[in-house]
Amino acid sequence: MGFDGFDLRLGAPRPVSDTMALLPDFGMYRHDGKNLNQYERSTVVYRAGRADQARAGLSLQSSGDSPFAWGLSLHDAGRYVYDGKESAYSLEAVGQYSIGNFTLSAQFVQLETDGNEAGFSYETSGLSTVLGLRYAADGLVLGLTRGDVDTGAEEVEFTRLHAGYEFGFGLGLRGDFMRFEDSSGYGDQDIWSLGAVYSLDNGVYFEAGTGKWLDDKRTSLTIGYRF
Repeated sequence: MGFDGFDLRLGAPRPVSDTMALLPDFGMYRHDGKNLNQYERSTVVYRAGRADQARAGLSLQSSGDSPFAWGLSLHDAGRYVYDGKESAYSLEAVGQYSIGNFTLSAQFVQLETDGNEAGFSYETSGLSTVLGLRYAADGLVLGLTRGDVDTGAEEVEFTRLHAGYEFGFGLGLRGDFMRFEDSSGYGDQDIWSLGAVYSLDNGVYFEAGTGKWLDDKRTSLTIGYRF
């Protein structure tokens, strides 16, 4: 529903950290990119994908030509647990300010959980913050994000660098690097990806990429269709 200056969405809208994402998914290997989105964006989409079930919620997002854009969303973020149940919610706020070809972004996600699994009760609470800067002009996109993620059960810090270029005849090149600092026991990791995508006017696209994910080197070839 559209109002003067903002849009209201009810039912199962995407969280604002996803609809207002500063940068595209990490890398060309889509599975890994979606996994990393739970840190750089929202755990709501990640959990919904794992459970194959949309998450109920509502969102408010600014509209119009103002250089300042904002968004708020509240979602059920509960997940399936074996031999138990979990209730959770995610409250998100995003603010962005554009100055010429530059966009500054600040994102905040509060995740609250209350559950019981195999007779063990738990409650967690965590606030995640992601700050970013993007430059976009004439097909070139350069971006930097810095995140301090606390889900209540996991604490992660990351720094991401992104570069992409669209040639204007369907061909695009992308490169990503992320320094992933995990204080929950998995150790620090450097993750990178390089790739290219070629899109046809009918929605068909071809992607090819390579990169390093954790201790593995990955190569990805994809043929898809955008509706």
